[in-house]
Amino acid sequence: MEVSKLVRGSRSRAPDLTDVIYAAAELQRPRRSVSSTLRAIVPSSRVELTRLLLGALGVVQVALALAQIAGLDFGMSHHGAEMTRHLLNESTAWNLAIGVGLLACAIRPSAAAGILPVLAAVVAVLSAFVVADLHSGVVPLPRVASHGVLVVALALVTIVHRTRRPDTSPPVGDRAPTEFVLPTGARLGRRADHLRSTQDPAA
Repeated sequence: MEVSKLVRGSRSRAPDLTDVIYAAAELQRPRRSVSSTLRAIVPSSRVELTRLLLGALGVVQVALALAQIAGLDFGMSHHGAEMTRHLLNESTAWNLAIGVGLLACAIRPSAAAGILPVLAAVVAVLSAFVVADLHSGVVPLPRVASHGVLVVALALVTIVHRTRRPDTSPPVGDRAPTEFVLPTGARLGRRADHLRSTQDPAA
C-alpha cells in the first residue's frame, strides 16, 4: 500500500534540462519554432486538456455564483411566478443530485473523496445564507430545520472518507496471518554473523 502511494505521488513531469545541457556544453540553444512553442503551451495529453477545461468551467461557475451573491441580475427579477417556479426547479434538481451523491457514498465509499468538498462548500455557503435570512425574518424555522440533513450528511461523509479501507489494500481474506509458528530450531531476530566477506567463495 505504501509503495502504491509513493508511485501515485511521484507522477509528475520531468524537469526540462535542455538549457542546462546546452550551457554545460557551451553551445547556443537554437530558437524555438512556432510549432514547438505551441506544443509547449498546449497540454500534451487528453487528460491534461480535460483537467484544464474542467478547471476553467469551475472558475466560470464560481464567478456566476459570486455575481449572484453580489446582486447582479441574470433575468431572475422578471416573469414573477415563472421565475419563482424555475428557481424551485433548480433547488429540486440540486437536492436530488445531493441525494444521489450520498447514495453513491453509501454504496461505494471511494466516492466520498469527490463528494466531500462539494458538500462542505454547500453547507458553508448555505449556513451563511440561513443566518442572514433568519436575521431578516424571511425564512421559517421548519425550512431551516430541513437543512440539518445536509449538516448530518457532511459529518457522515467525512467519517466514511476518513475510515474507508484504501482500494489498494488486499482483501481481508488474502492478508498474511498475524500469528505464525516458527520451525524447529528457528528463533526471532537477525543473526550477528549473517554478512560474509566478498572474498568468501560461499558469499
